[in-house]
Amino acid sequence: MDKALDTINAQLVNIFDNVLRIEAASVTDKCGAKLSMTEVHTIAAIGTGDLKSMGEVAENLHITVGTLTVAINNLVKKGYAIRYKSEKDR
Repeated sequence: MDKALDTINAQLVNIFDNVLRIEAASVTDKCGAKLSMTEVHTIAAIGTGDLKSMGEVAENLHITVGTLTVAINNLVKKGYAIRYKSEKDR
């Protein structure tokens, strides 16, 4: 049974690696080398609709607020995002 599980695990890892490679190639085709995958996922998470807090977006992406801050700062510098300060912020 262990050999079967090892085979399944190896196949799943291979599939996951292929998905990441295809995703990265697609982003490069569409955006050039301007955006990292982290930045693309961040844009998808912040969306264009309702304003979300950094905590909400970080939770959605399963990353820390610190990691999100770096990604948002990069997106702001590149002109892909605008940072708004909420009235509720301290």
